[in-house]
Amino acid sequence: MKHSNRHYSNSSPKKSSPQGSPLRQRMREDMLLSGLSQKTQKFYIYGVLKLARYYHRSPSDLSEEEVRNFIIFLKDESGLSADTVRVSFFGLKFLYQKTLGRNWKIFDIIRIPKPNHLPVVLSFEEVKKILPHISHPKYKMILTLIYSCGLRLSECLSLKTEDIRFGGRPVVRPPVPGFSKSKSICNFPFGRAIIKTRYSNEY
Repeated sequence: MKHSNRHYSNSSPKKSSPQGSPLRQRMREDMLLSGLSQKTQKFYIYGVLKLARYYHRSPSDLSEEEVRNFIIFLKDESGLSADTVRVSFFGLKFLYQKTLGRNWKIFDIIRIPKPNHLPVVLSFEEVKKILPHISHPKYKMILTLIYSCGLRLSECLSLKTEDIRFGGRPVVRPPVPGFSKSKSICNFPFGRAIIKTRYSNEY
């Protein structure tokens, strides 16, 4: 879909007066009454400003089809991040449904999936380089347990002395519902000595 006759900018909106237009002020009041945070209000207003600058008209004068085309543009051609597109959509939805009272079908049909942000997982070599720089013995022991066993933080914090055995292959038995199998802490060759020394002798 091409929109050669319109100008759109990815840059942040310019500063405006504290009150803004009557429509913007009304939307701010509605968001305040709805209990939205200041951060959410700011993002929602930004989404509405993008719409107004895209058409160079007040959002209250736009048709459902025009708003639909703008959302398609945001998803396919704007170059904005998925998070920005998502919050802009919900800002428009709030404006038209809550402030303007327009229950348009597009807001029931269109779905903006939440981005799936994968956690950063450190490699074996990265962990091996990090642990020697931790000077506090207790924190060093805790992190060694977590990375050696693949434990969650809650699992590690719930461990007791009797959950760790040092005869032969040391084993951690996480006392957490849903974890019936023991988890070996021998994945890291440098982990056994640290854990045995710090945990059994000091803690």
